[in-house]
Amino acid sequence: MRKTIKKILAVCLAVLATLSFAGCNGMSAYEIAVQNGFSGDEKAWLEYLQGTPGEDGKDLDIRDIYEEACKGEEGFKGTFLEFLKEYLDADTLDITEDNNTEQIAENIMSVVSVQAFNSGYTGSGVIIELDKTAGDALILTNYHVVYNPSVRFWGDNIYVYPYGAMPAGETSESVLGVDFGGGIKTQYVGGSIDYDIAILRVRDSEKLKESNVVAANMGTSDEQTVGEKVFAIGNPKGLGVAVTQGVLSLDSEYIDVEMDVAGTFPSNSVTKQTYSYRVMRTDAAINGGNSGGGLFNGKGELIGIVNAKSVSSDIDNMGYALPITQVLQAVNNILANNGELVRAKFGIMTTVSDSVAGIGSDGKLYIEEEISVYKVGQQQNELGKWVSFDCIANGKFKEGDILKTIQIGDGEIVKIDRRFTVPEYILNVRLGDVVKVVVERGGKQETLVFEFDDLKYFSTL
Repeated sequence: MRKTIKKILAVCLAVLATLSFAGCNGMSAYEIAVQNGFSGDEKAWLEYLQGTPGEDGKDLDIRDIYEEACKGEEGFKGTFLEFLKEYLDADTLDITEDNNTEQIAENIMSVVSVQAFNSGYTGSGVIIELDKTAGDALILTNYHVVYNPSVRFWGDNIYVYPYGAMPAGETSESVLGVDFGGGIKTQYVGGSIDYDIAILRVRDSEKLKESNVVAANMGTSDEQTVGEKVFAIGNPKGLGVAVTQGVLSLDSEYIDVEMDVAGTFPSNSVTKQTYSYRVMRTDAAINGGNSGGGLFNGKGELIGIVNAKSVSSDIDNMGYALPITQVLQAVNNILANNGELVRAKFGIMTTVSDSVAGIGSDGKLYIEEEISVYKVGQQQNELGKWVSFDCIANGKFKEGDILKTIQIGDGEIVKIDRRFTVPEYILNVRLGDVVKVVVERGGKQETLVFEFDDLKYFSTL
């Protein structure tokens, strides 16, 4: 009898899925069950559907219902977890599914191994744009993966390898220049060592047309919170694309990384320089070769580009990824400026004058910072002395101003609630743009207007 009732409910649920797609009454599966004679709350109903150990339990379970709902052209098209969330109030009932293999499979197919023969480096990359029909793609990786400071150029010898394709001793320069073996030839488009980002482009590749690669599903790093599940996908130790799992340990921090750069004398000399990067921290395993790979959230969205890890005998599981929101702003800037990053500059220095943290209505941790101006048109010289310089901020910003919002033209008004908001958002400013900044000064709000109509208000990075 129980099995029969379950089958009736399964059919009802399948019908419900069809009705929902058609935009009809929108009743939940539980409500239909009650109409068909079930008594009890939603949790009891779900346990009833799952059955008990033994003959009764093995006849029909919740996956049987999912499979029934997926039948037919108008059936449910999502994953099992999406089915639970949409039709069974899985969030309310605290139901989770740890098996993310379908999602991870798609994420893996958006990540490639990168072999830069000129630099001798091996790393990873993420496909952010894809036209399979044309054989075209745009791929992100780290600047340090493709840059050779002693050679001082990138050349044409950078190849990417989709999941399952491995370089097999393909290092002879005599065969470089076209797709070969499992590799797909790329062109270096541009990048910035200050953001550790490089852009590669694939054009008219037959191998790409024939491959099963996909473009990454873009997320936003600004909406991630500490404790969320993440997956790092890259090419550790140059052995092919692989995945590790962890959590987001910290949503934003700054790390200093020592990078090899071209020296001034002799012509092929290499020196060290320290760069500061804003990153997210994760405990997912990060190894050499992961650089340039993707950090994905539990929804399968790309939220970061892996670029570093802490290496010390007393440090475990501290890996880092560049936040994708910052990365995409830098990428758009580079593409708009012929391969170079050209950043608008106000000429101010800011500080965090206050901050507050808490738990939002969505149950996630948040941090809000009060950002204020403490230097206008001043910088330190080599002797550490503060000296004035000409900048767009002179005569407008004042020391002590609290930054509230920023807006480019008639675009979105962005709240300034973290110290990184302004320097990252200003990557979107182009020559000729008008930028409005609302500040709090003496307890009142004022709108400052800046016209970026001269190249002297920009710097090349």
